[in-house]
Amino acid sequence: MAKSEKMTDDQLLELLERSPQEGMEALIEQYSPLVWRAAERRLSDPEDVRECVNDVFLAFYRSRDRFDPDRGTLAAYLAAIARNVAVSRYRENAAHVRPASLSDAAGPEDSMATAEDRMDVERALERLTPEDAEIIRRKYYGGMTVAEIAAAMDLPYETVKKRHQRSLKRLRALLTAGLILLLAALLAACAYLVLRHFGIVPGLGVTGGAEVPAYALAEPVVLETEDGTCTVTEAVYVEGTLYIELRLGLHEEAEEQLKKALKAPDEPDQEPILYNGTDPHWMTIVCGGEAIDTVVFYDQIEDWNRVGTAISAPPPEDGMVRISFLGEELTVPMERREAGAPEGYPYAMGEHGGLLAIPRREEGRVTVELYALNTGEFPMSSMLVLDAYMQGDSTVITLTGEGGQVLHSNYRYDPAYHVTDTMSLWDFGEVEPGEYTLRVPYVYLVTDTIFAGSANIPLDLTTCAFSPERVQLPYGSVAIRSCEAVSGDRVPDWARYTDGFEPYEAGWLVTLAWEPPEGGDLRPLNLPLSVDLGTGMDHPHICWPEHPPEDGTMTFFCAADGEWTTADLAGASVDINGQMSLRWDHVFEIPLTIE
Repeated sequence: MAKSEKMTDDQLLELLERSPQEGMEALIEQYSPLVWRAAERRLSDPEDVRECVNDVFLAFYRSRDRFDPDRGTLAAYLAAIARNVAVSRYRENAAHVRPASLSDAAGPEDSMATAEDRMDVERALERLTPEDAEIIRRKYYGGMTVAEIAAAMDLPYETVKKRHQRSLKRLRALLTAGLILLLAALLAACAYLVLRHFGIVPGLGVTGGAEVPAYALAEPVVLETEDGTCTVTEAVYVEGTLYIELRLGLHEEAEEQLKKALKAPDEPDQEPILYNGTDPHWMTIVCGGEAIDTVVFYDQIEDWNRVGTAISAPPPEDGMVRISFLGEELTVPMERREAGAPEGYPYAMGEHGGLLAIPRREEGRVTVELYALNTGEFPMSSMLVLDAYMQGDSTVITLTGEGGQVLHSNYRYDPAYHVTDTMSLWDFGEVEPGEYTLRVPYVYLVTDTIFAGSANIPLDLTTCAFSPERVQLPYGSVAIRSCEAVSGDRVPDWARYTDGFEPYEAGWLVTLAWEPPEGGDLRPLNLPLSVDLGTGMDHPHICWPEHPPEDGTMTFFCAADGEWTTADLAGASVDINGQMSLRWDHVFEIPLTIE
């Protein structure tokens, strides 16, 4: 945050009255060093000091009407609050009493310690589903882990994990304490008011705090078999997700057999070819005492022998991950990586989250690791300026030097699956040392809702008649605005998809109209949809324009490239059936020093 001129107490109080957000930002900037020093005199743990500083400003905002400028200065008043809060925390630590509460969760729920706040929480919990509320109570009032909750409630681990994360987001929106909402908008004002909720593991990703475990491969594991070698080259565990990469070095005969197994059968009724008695698309992983079956992905673009997968799993607390793949068993040693405090890295924040950057220069070439600090309702896309379906322009992230030279980035695609959802790597090529500004002009946020066919709009393709009803989405709503049958020259050029298909000479142009929620500042540029026919047959081919309009309308082209009857076309529907990518047009500018 830029350093501003020091304000008088009267000016600060007047600004607080006129604009609480700007007033608190100015107050934090001006007096945070004083409050920090007051807390540091009584507390030795930096984490306790950070929490104390946060609590002081929370307490001041809640009781700001009690401040009497005739009895003393703002500096003295804040120092007195800091002393009281620090002494209370010191006594708690001395007694080793740390009551389990929602304040342990990542996010600005730290003000829930009072009875009034607890009542707010209980009222918010009542608005969750009974099962979601039970998960929250077991975790924060009962002190149970996600794995323990899953076992106690007889639910899959991944289900509990997702419901827990979703419920925390919902609670933040429901809590009535105005201060919490205020501080959410002030996160950019002071690093320790938000960054203390994150931990950074360089090269791996973001955790929910320094105490959240992260693990990485201790050393590559090589398995020698009669068919060749299988090497575990990467294994990372961050934020409840395990990423595994393997390299297959098979002999020629075994390699040809596996390649054949990876191809789809030529005939629909043909049995798939198995390798070594095992389906080559699957592996079983034992992590944290839990066995999980998962599909593996072969990188057939650059190196088909490279295999990866990503699964939700409990942490490998015993330091081992066990893999069953292609009929072989591998034991993978993992070592815990401590998450560091992120305050020392350059970062920028906004309403829905922030970005933290770690530049690296090796042999003259500069790459920048970008870490997503998700504080809003929807997390950022793992590739930031590319949406959930890898669409977008990866060159819009730039580095601008002091002389005005602009260097464009390229997303470093690496089929190694160690790139987590919170970290991506950007390559700027040859860069001289110096001072630069990293600019990210927008980011995509991704909804965590995947529809299951419930969001659909009836559409009669024989008459182009459609239902006018609006369908509610995770963000805003959508309805069909128009439908038109087109053929020949009226088929737009962007709809003439020919990569492996015959050019489409006829089809339908359908325009959707999207409306944001009141006060919203996000927008989708296209939607994950299909056009399904009444018979349940394969949907027609769909094309989107390369540059959708920005007026809330979205036009797509669909072509019925099969043999469908009039009844089939009359019973069609537009189905919204995937994750939404929301573009947030917030410009992040982060000063970087390239050494």
